[in-house]
Amino acid sequence: MDVRIKPGLLSGEVAAIPSKSVFHRAAFLAAMGDAPCKIYCGEPSEDMQATLRVVRALGSDVAFEGSWVTIGPARPDAAQAELSCGESGTTLRFALAVAAALGRRVKLTCEGRLPERPLGALRDALVEGGATLSAEGTWPLALSGSYAGGEHQLPGNVSSQFVSALLLAAANGAGTTLHVAKPVESLPYITLTCEALATFGVNVGIDEDDDELRYVVAPGSCLRSPASFAVEGDWSSASIWLGAAALGSNLHVAGLSTDTVQADAAMLDMICALGGSASYGDGLASASGPLTGGVVDISSCPDLAPTLAAIASFAQGETRITGAGRLRLKESDRLAACANVICSLGGTAEVAGDELLVEGSRSISGGSCSSHGDHRIAMMAALMATRATGDVIVRGAECVAKSYPGFWHDYSQLGGHIEEMGS
Repeated sequence: MDVRIKPGLLSGEVAAIPSKSVFHRAAFLAAMGDAPCKIYCGEPSEDMQATLRVVRALGSDVAFEGSWVTIGPARPDAAQAELSCGESGTTLRFALAVAAALGRRVKLTCEGRLPERPLGALRDALVEGGATLSAEGTWPLALSGSYAGGEHQLPGNVSSQFVSALLLAAANGAGTTLHVAKPVESLPYITLTCEALATFGVNVGIDEDDDELRYVVAPGSCLRSPASFAVEGDWSSASIWLGAAALGSNLHVAGLSTDTVQADAAMLDMICALGGSASYGDGLASASGPLTGGVVDISSCPDLAPTLAAIASFAQGETRITGAGRLRLKESDRLAACANVICSLGGTAEVAGDELLVEGSRSISGGSCSSHGDHRIAMMAALMATRATGDVIVRGAECVAKSYPGFWHDYSQLGGHIEEMGS
């Protein structure tokens, strides 16, 4: 569908949705655990549904009760042959490793741009550990054999999900040591995995030197499923509301915690780096402007790029968003898509190598832009509409369901004026 958004600031309080990053980890660990685990999921996004679909196919019983879902241990006799991962990169990588750890014989399928995203180092490590996979680049991806652990060398600058996936696989009792070459991008996501493992009773030893980080899971580790797992609020989606607040909307986001290792909690610091103010207290996060241009490095928090690009288009002066090369491998070429949306709506931006350069303007005219089939790009355009001087049309706006199915409803509840135009 396409939506037309009339200009106007937002106002009110909005609750953060559950973190899908945390949910993915909890769901796969529950499937590998020794007893059912009740996990808070809110309204599951498409990516969360992909993970639920996969754990069910691996043999887990999945039962909903309101905003909670109970996931049981995966039973071999209930397993299915196909794991449908949709467009969720996290689901695909975690499913590949967990299926190998469980010794399943399966085929993995995916959609959209996901077949283009890299699997090489993860694939190599699983094969080294005893799994058998079909030739790289062939889909569906066939997996058989069983991952029995091992010692693996991994690059730190491709995907932290490779490391996280292997740590999840190691939780099934296989002794595993991962040597991750520095620099390690998106390091907080690996820490998030280690925290989830600790909740399920598995300790990850961590050591480092000048060249690498080392993660060690001792052989014989045994998952102990907690009775329940309350998934914390999601800083990634909340960044949109904080960005709107920095642009003048009177907004507060509830349900977030600063006692978190989520990478995108850096949004508060990023707003301050661009001259704004950000605060957290009484369980509420908020921000305010005005903003000035600056340099922000997103190598550890790449999902913040669209929000930062949107608010930078209204800042005074030029903003350089660095460490952005991996954005080309998201649901869209997110680096190019950010520049395209800003220019389509009357701003100025360009891609320079692995950086996004945004020239701020006091006035953005609005216009029509494509979501590029990317949930974060659609939300970026909606954020820019709060300060545009004319209507903003977002084509393919339904893609927000990938991470935030209630986004347009919440936007409207906060005073946004949205008209659905069909497609």
